[in-house]
Amino acid sequence: MATSVIPVDSKKFEATQSELQKMVSSIVVKDADTCLTAKTAQRDIRTEMKLRHSVLDPFVIKAKTNYDEAKEERQKWIGPLEAMDTVLEDKVKEYNRKERERAAREEEETNRKKREAEAKAADEQRKRDESAAAERRKAEQKAIEEARKAGELNKREAEKAKREAQERERQAKELAAKNAEAEKANFQPVKVQAAIPTVSGVPNRVNYKAEVQQPNLLINSFLDAVHMKDTERAVYLRQFITVDEQKLGEEARRVKNSKQLTALIPGVYFYEN
Repeated sequence: MATSVIPVDSKKFEATQSELQKMVSSIVVKDADTCLTAKTAQRDIRTEMKLRHSVLDPFVIKAKTNYDEAKEERQKWIGPLEAMDTVLEDKVKEYNRKERERAAREEEETNRKKREAEAKAADEQRKRDESAAAERRKAEQKAIEEARKAGELNKREAEKAKREAQERERQAKELAAKNAEAEKANFQPVKVQAAIPTVSGVPNRVNYKAEVQQPNLLINSFLDAVHMKDTERAVYLRQFITVDEQKLGEEARRVKNSKQLTALIPGVYFYEN
């Protein structure tokens, strides 16, 4: 037991504590007299607490002094190493930051060129397909005209066949355009990895942080979502609008009128205890 190293009269403490516990358990506060009894018991308990503090605090103070001295000794030898580690950590972080930015720029440029090249290839293929469709239509129309001159088709049949050839050309060109757009939409970006080495025991930690710069914009966005009945977005944004309970407590103690503040500040219940 921790108390074994502290010379106190534990039997006396336990006896007093038992008596006070029985008294606390027996008190039922139901009127002014029993309330007075409870408060008198509180006074006795607090008197006992002061007595025990006077006995035990010197040992706690001594233990804390020893603890502080041990911490100082530890810091004397650990502190310089921590400082060295911090210097290197800052240098590594700066390199990592620049390297990630470089990789991001390279990735963006690589994907820009890749997207342009693939889009150009898709457009060139579309043009080839359109040209082939036009050539097929011309060949078909030429054959139709020859068949008409040879008497194999009458004028009406020939005109119908030509219109059908034109429709096939239109559909083929439409399909070529759709295929070109599908190729562009199916772009697969290249991922460029930053050249950041790893060492066991030294993690490559990236700290993601946030800083509120326009709180009113955040609140207005939340209110707009509520107004538009966009429940999912409203719930998402609501979690980032904090309530300062400490400030509310300060206001409660300043005004000292719970009913007034409950009516004044929606969604907050002010009370006394």
